[in-house]
Amino acid sequence: HACIAGQPMTFIGPTGLTLAFTTALYSYCKPLGVPFLPMYAWVGLWTSAMLLVAAAANLSGLIRYCTRFTEDVFNALLSFNYLSEAVRSIKAAFAVAGATGSGLLALTPAVLTAWLCQFTTAFRTKRFLSPMAREAVSDFGPPLVILSITAFSITGFVARLGTLLRLPVSVSGAAGLGGGRALFVDLLALPLHLRWLAALPAVFLATLFFLDQNITVRTVNSPSNKLRKGAAYHLDLAALAVVTGLASVAGLPW
Repeated sequence: HACIAGQPMTFIGPTGLTLAFTTALYSYCKPLGVPFLPMYAWVGLWTSAMLLVAAAANLSGLIRYCTRFTEDVFNALLSFNYLSEAVRSIKAAFAVAGATGSGLLALTPAVLTAWLCQFTTAFRTKRFLSPMAREAVSDFGPPLVILSITAFSITGFVARLGTLLRLPVSVSGAAGLGGGRALFVDLLALPLHLRWLAALPAVFLATLFFLDQNITVRTVNSPSNKLRKGAAYHLDLAALAVVTGLASVAGLPW
């Protein structure tokens, strides 16, 4: 995306709303016996096609009607989703067999990570070090904090304190030569009528991607960021469509 998009400073990644959509799609497929990955791929392909049409029709021009209030509401919605997921995960750690110790062990790195990320982000307003060093700490501090706390959490010292709940990842479901499935999803494994039905959830996903992409790029291109790169909303949307299509046929996260 950074190579072919007009605004390479935009980070492409799944937001909380995208993850919620994927969870809802899985919850729909599982009880009905619908193969999830083929359905996932077809929804992604329909979404990719809709985004390409939107880019070709210059629909990103509608973003001119987006105000700062719209940006703040959308960003607040994403933040609330992430915070609620974090609280839910910490609550689950306390709920496991009444394990208060495990809950406190999960709460401590969570609070420490949040505080250090806030501290390093605001470091550019401090009076320590040189202006260039303060900018570097502010820009690279949060990801370094996350990596450092994560690395510390897998040490033997933390293991002696208790057990941290971690995201279960099935190696058998991984794609590629070392995984348990082929790199590309079998698109024909989904019945024909379900391939057409996949267009319905794709409408909602395409709308989410359209708003997420354009509002994010608008925020990145804010005059306060003083970027020299010109806006290229339609090209960025087309690049996102290509990335979404490739991720879909490989069964990778959108």
